[in-house]
Amino acid sequence: MNFHYNKRAKKAMIKTFLTKITHIVTGITLTITILLSYQSKAQREVSILKEFNEVTRKVRSLEKEKDFENASISFYAIDIMSGDTIVEHNADMSLVPASVMKLVTTSAALEFLGPDFRFNTQLQYAGNIKDNILYGNVYIKGGGDPTFGSERFKQYYYNKLFWETFADSLKKEGIDSINGSIIGDASRFEVNSTPPTWIWGDLGNYFGAAPCALSIFENSFDIYLKSGSKNGDPTHVISTEPEIPYLELTNYVKSSNINRDLAYIFCSLYYNKRTIFGSIPKNRTKFKIKGAIPDPPYYTALCFTKYLNEHKLGVSSKPSTIRQMNEKGQNPETKRKTILNFYSPPLKNIITQTNQKSINLYAEHLLNEVGRKVKNEASTVEGTKTIEKFWEEKGVNTSGFYMNDGSGLSRYNAITTRFVVEILRYMKKESAYSNIFYNSLAVGGQTGTVKRMFKNTAAEGNIRAKSGYMNRVRSYAGYVTTVGNRKIAFAIIINNYNCTPGEVKKKMEELMISLADLKI
Repeated sequence: MNFHYNKRAKKAMIKTFLTKITHIVTGITLTITILLSYQSKAQREVSILKEFNEVTRKVRSLEKEKDFENASISFYAIDIMSGDTIVEHNADMSLVPASVMKLVTTSAALEFLGPDFRFNTQLQYAGNIKDNILYGNVYIKGGGDPTFGSERFKQYYYNKLFWETFADSLKKEGIDSINGSIIGDASRFEVNSTPPTWIWGDLGNYFGAAPCALSIFENSFDIYLKSGSKNGDPTHVISTEPEIPYLELTNYVKSSNINRDLAYIFCSLYYNKRTIFGSIPKNRTKFKIKGAIPDPPYYTALCFTKYLNEHKLGVSSKPSTIRQMNEKGQNPETKRKTILNFYSPPLKNIITQTNQKSINLYAEHLLNEVGRKVKNEASTVEGTKTIEKFWEEKGVNTSGFYMNDGSGLSRYNAITTRFVVEILRYMKKESAYSNIFYNSLAVGGQTGTVKRMFKNTAAEGNIRAKSGYMNRVRSYAGYVTTVGNRKIAFAIIINNYNCTPGEVKKKMEELMISLADLKI
C-alpha cells in the first residue's frame, strides 16, 4: 500500500509541478508580449517624433540660409482633432499676412451672415407718373453687392445685359421716359470707403479698387496699350474696356525687355484723372493692364442712362449720385417706391471666389457688411472691430493680431500663425458651416491660386489653402491630410526674404509637402 501510495503522490507532485511551470511560462510569454508591445509603441512614438522633427528641422535650416538671414519666419501646425502640436516655430511672432487675412474675414462673414445671405440692389423711383412719363428721379440703391455685373457670375448678370431686367421693371410700372435723372445711391457704405491704410501706389489698380455699396464690374476696367520695338520706347493707349467717357488718362509707361506687366496707375478717390507709370513688354500691339473705375456709383448711373436712351426710354437729365447731390446742396428724395430687388449670388459662392481667386474687393465688402450687421455701420473701422471681438469671444488667441482691412492689402495688418490656425481649427471642428468654409479653399494642384503647386506629390489634392503675396511677404494657410490620414491645420508666413518671390514660394511649397508626407 505504501508503495502504490507513494507512486500516486509522486505523480501528483510531478503534475502539480508541471502545471506551475506551464503557468510560469505562460506568464513569462505574456509579459514578453506586453513588453514587446510597449517597445513597439515606444518605437512608433519615437518614429513619429522623428518625423515631426524632420518638418521642424527644415524650418530651422531655412532660417540659416543666406536668402533668409534677414527674414522673419513663422510656422504653426496642429492636429485638428486632438489639438496636438505638429510644428511650432515662432508661432506667436506678429507678421504681415497679405491675403491670408481673407481667411479671417470670410470665416467671420459666414458666421455672422450665413451661407445663404444675398446682397440686394434695388431699383427705386421718386415723383409722379403722368402719360407714361416719370416726373422725378430713378435711383439705383446699392446693397453692398461686390459681384454686381461680374463676369464670374454670368448666370446672375446675363453677360452685362442685366440692364434689360431693370428697364423691364420701369416699363411694368408704366414708365416710358424719365423727366429727371438716374441717381447712383451708395449711401449704405461710408463715403470714404477706401481702407485708410492702403498705400497710394495701389489705389488706381484693379486690386486696389475701393469697396462701394454700389459697385459694378468689380470696380475694374481694362486699359489696352501698344508698346514700341525697343527698350525704353514710349507706349500708347489704344482703348479702354468698358469705355469710360469721362476718364482722363496720362500715360508715362515705357516699353521694356522684361516680359511682364510692371505698369501701375495712380489716382485718388472719385477723381477722374489717372496717371500710368512703369513698363510693359516691348513689341506688343494690344497689352492689357487693369485699373480701378473712378466713382463706381456714377458709372453705374451712366451705364443705365445710356442703356435707356439707346432703347428709347429717354432720360432727360444727366446721371448723378447721392454724393454729388449732397456736395451741391441738393436733397435726394427719401420717399421712394422700390420696383425691383436684384439679388446677388449667395454668400457661400462669393466666399469661394474670394478665397480661391483672392479678390480684394469681395473681402472688403464682406468686412463692411459685417460692420453694418453688428454695429449698423458699414465701415472698415467697425468691421475690423467686430471681427476682432468675435474671435476673441470664441477663445481664439488674438495676441499679436492687428486688423486694418478685410483683404490683407494693408501693410498695417499683423497676425500670428497661431491665431490663424486656431481659427482654422474652430471652423473645422465647431462651425455649423465647416464644409462650406473648407470647400471654399483652393485645392493644391487643382484650383485657385495653388493650382500649379504640389504636382505629383502627396500634397496634390490633399491640401486646401489660401495663399498670400505682396512685396517681401509670402504666406499660406489651410488644411492638409497627411499620408497617414491625419488632419492638420497649418499656417506659414515669411516676411522680408532676400530671394525672388518664386524662390521663396518653392521653399514654402517644400515645407507644406513635408507636412503631407507624414505617415502618421
